[in-house]
Amino acid sequence: MSLTLSEARALATQVGIAKPLFRGEPGSYKTTFSAHHRLFQGPRFTQAQKEETAERLVWIAQTLEVILQDVRVYADPVLAAENPRPPSPDKIHEVIYGFLQHYHLATPFIDVTRNIDVACSFCVSEELYVEPRAARLYVIDSDRLETCGLRVTGGYETRARRPRVQEALSIYLAHACDFQAAARAALPLVLDVEVTEAERRKFYRADLYDASDDGVAHQVAILVHRCAYGDWAIVDPSLGCVSEYFAGVLRQLLAAGVPAFGGRTIAT
Repeated sequence: MSLTLSEARALATQVGIAKPLFRGEPGSYKTTFSAHHRLFQGPRFTQAQKEETAERLVWIAQTLEVILQDVRVYADPVLAAENPRPPSPDKIHEVIYGFLQHYHLATPFIDVTRNIDVACSFCVSEELYVEPRAARLYVIDSDRLETCGLRVTGGYETRARRPRVQEALSIYLAHACDFQAAARAALPLVLDVEVTEAERRKFYRADLYDASDDGVAHQVAILVHRCAYGDWAIVDPSLGCVSEYFAGVLRQLLAAGVPAFGGRTIAT
């Protein structure tokens, strides 16, 4: 007999580990790879398209670092040399990885949370369930992750709204690293569940995705617009899938409530 999501949630809270993390997936998948790996290892892009897409993801991250971390830009290279600002790994994670995956851009990280109810919400999707669907809930012993060769980065004390609301942390997955295999020793409980429409309504939380008043989402959308339609867009027809990818990301951001910005761009 299949577990309900309510039953799985109850079991997950009774594991009794000191520092639990949780992850929900809206399916019973055989593997769990990062979005970055799935995007670049799948058949979607040619090699040239992969390189162009990766380059634009770096541009977005670098521009956001300047915007969100208030990095001072000097017109005079002598002044810049006199005022060095060594990069901080914590701030790099904060800017590049701490929230980009929350805004539909591929990174080599997966999300986990300290909040069991957030994880349960990620077990379900927005649309109505005509038939029950499979889902999976992971309980993670954070103290054992390091022995598995995995590390947790970031935190939800951030200017980005979604990580704060989701109480999200990130686990870095090296190239071709399957979380399910790599973290086996740190997973005291992995629960496959069957979700009905009643359970979906109970656990789905639209506020976890709302971007209507999210300033970071707005900035991300402006930069993604540049990659899809603006000065960073691909003009070579053979590389058109790159612009299509960013157009798809932009549609998701707008659907989440990012205000229309009329094609306005950020000067860099």
